[in-house]
Amino acid sequence: MPTHTPSYGQDEVQASGGISCRSSVGGGGPYVDAGVVGSEDRFGRATTSAYARVVVPLGQRPRRIDCTELYELEIERLRMELALAHMNMQGATEAPLQRANQAPTLPFRNALAAE
Repeated sequence: MPTHTPSYGQDEVQASGGISCRSSVGGGGPYVDAGVVGSEDRFGRATTSAYARVVVPLGQRPRRIDCTELYELEIERLRMELALAHMNMQGATEAPLQRANQAPTLPFRNALAAE
């Protein structure tokens, strides 16, 4: 049977300040490995075999890093940035309308009144 190396995927969160958190998603629990192997023997005949194995790790599970809190904080920060951008856009579109409704002021009017 071929040797099996478990595949470990990973989750990664990277915050805007450069902080990152990476944790393995791969298991520390039991898993089933199955497959088919084929080869030729020394007489040139093709042989095929199927195999299956159950792997049960013994001992304590390794402790994993939990990136959930950093992920949630980063999502909250992005939502606040988006809300701020929406407020800025609304302010930018409302300000010209408010100025259009006001009477124009002439800067030299005060200078003439002072004389």
